[in-house]
Amino acid sequence: MSKRKINHYLLILDKSGSMQSVKNEAIAGFNEQVQTIKDLTRKYPKQEFKVSLVTFNHEVDTVFMNQQAEELEELKKSHYNPDGMTALYDAIGLSTSSLKNEIEDELKKEDVKIIVSIFTDGYENSSKEYKISDIAESIEALKKTKKWIFTYIGTNQDVVAVAKKMNVATGNVGIYNVGKIGTQSAFRSASQSISNYAQARSVMDKTALDNAGENMMESWDKDYAKEEKALEEDEK
Repeated sequence: MSKRKINHYLLILDKSGSMQSVKNEAIAGFNEQVQTIKDLTRKYPKQEFKVSLVTFNHEVDTVFMNQQAEELEELKKSHYNPDGMTALYDAIGLSTSSLKNEIEDELKKEDVKIIVSIFTDGYENSSKEYKISDIAESIEALKKTKKWIFTYIGTNQDVVAVAKKMNVATGNVGIYNVGKIGTQSAFRSASQSISNYAQARSVMDKTALDNAGENMMESWDKDYAKEEKALEEDEK
């Protein structure tokens, strides 16, 4: 019997106080991603799509974990109220560990890929359980399984340097401009990256797919500029 092709998408979304000014854009951006993933289930019926959402400020909140794409509901304002500090390392460490345990059997029996998308507008400043060395070690170990892919989308920081310290591949880093349009553009560009990978998985062999997994943001600059320009035009 052939193995099922399962795609897990884990979004680790910043909910610190600095995200309050773009709260509506973050909610709308995630809901657009939900619709994109639902569309992918219809476009690629031989692939399964599951989604997890974890938000964080100085605490880590699992909104939902390992949910079938078809059953996803839109994120409500009551589930996303930014305030507080930024426990980035705890969010990454706790959420990846939780998902790994949740899908342990799948990882052994099926053809599984996990895309972990980290979305933040600032630096770590309040983790209690994990240090950056812990996260770097964990990400590197998970990447070596060829099942886990990590992307890092950020602003208000040296995004490339932060991602590098955590062992996120340079080809999986996206930089966006702070503000409402910048946030919307970032979510839309991330959705495009998810779509591109699903398409790649439908046609590429293992070696090519592994390479694609290290370069998910290859077209980020072009996609982001396109989305930002379109949204700016809509504002006029």
